[in-house]
Amino acid sequence: MRSRSTMALAVLLAVIAVTGSQPTSASPLRYQSRNVTFDTYCCWDDGGYFRFGGRQVTGDDTFDGDFIGVDGESVYLPDFGLSGGMGRIVMRAGPLLNLSVTEDDFGRPVASRYEYGPGMLWAHVNGYDNEVGWSFAASLRSLTIDVRCEPTEENDCFQGMAFGDVTAPLGDGMFSREVAAALGIKQETQGGFYWMAIDYIEEPVGDDDRLGGKDFSFLEVEASVPEPGLAALSLVGLGMAAWRRPRRSRRD
Repeated sequence: MRSRSTMALAVLLAVIAVTGSQPTSASPLRYQSRNVTFDTYCCWDDGGYFRFGGRQVTGDDTFDGDFIGVDGESVYLPDFGLSGGMGRIVMRAGPLLNLSVTEDDFGRPVASRYEYGPGMLWAHVNGYDNEVGWSFAASLRSLTIDVRCEPTEENDCFQGMAFGDVTAPLGDGMFSREVAAALGIKQETQGGFYWMAIDYIEEPVGDDDRLGGKDFSFLEVEASVPEPGLAALSLVGLGMAAWRRPRRSRRD
């Protein structure tokens, strides 16, 4: 009996040392937030654009699949048997809810703002050889394209082309199981943010098929992990169960 009591007490003391207080079954499960960042590639040459103006908006982007950041620390995914190389991000949102145009004193458009409804974002890296492909998907709460400069005779904006940026807050999302384990986070995510600077925007405001190429971008996801010590609470149950389990009688 003494050995079982000693074991249960040791488990309990270990948990108290980690959590700082004696756990109770009524304690709510708590999680710590983690910022997961994708290392997106620069510029149009490596892929990246948005096609907009009509009822739907579509976007495409690329990122370095070798590394994913977690709270500023890079995780090298091939060390976990996951594929690296170039990854791809695709987006779709709509419908177009509002188009507002800012005009100069002569009635010429000098800026515009396209506001789209909810959509989806999907990031993925294909598997190669013995390495495992992985993915991340999330809803888009909305997507807004601000064309900050529409060219006129007096202002050519950027080599005669319009420029602006894309913003899209993320809703709930999910990482594939393998990459979540490698990053040490839960599969489910709780939000985040996507942003892209676009330039060389083709076609004038009002056209339903405008195309802008990427200058640079970033994607940040809000993930979480259990607070330290919460996983250890299960050890209390295991230890107490071992302490309280009746010893089987031996047959003669």
